[in-house]
Amino acid sequence: MQRLLVLAAASLLTASCATQSRTHLVWIDLGGSGSTAPCTVSLDRRPFTLPADEAALAARSARLAARYPGALVSGSEGLSLACYRTAMAVIDRAGFRRVGFVSDFQPEG
Repeated sequence: MQRLLVLAAASLLTASCATQSRTHLVWIDLGGSGSTAPCTVSLDRRPFTLPADEAALAARSARLAARYPGALVSGSEGLSLACYRTAMAVIDRAGFRRVGFVSDFQPEG
């Protein structure tokens, strides 16, 4: 199911960017639940821990945003709001033109 959601999100992002020649999407995985777990960000498979690696994450994000127009963000279950806000602020400042979100949320019923 998650693979289907990823493909759907990727097709939406690339369809709206049809005039752009680059179709690579930057994958961003957010992790860290609760107040004691570290906030982790995997940016195209490179791990960062926030807030310690915030400057390095910002620099890497900006370099990737300059090369690729889109990013897909996924988060682990129970991701803390503080972690989400910090990571998304860095991603927003990087300058990606399109950001999509991937979830494996299963509605009940």
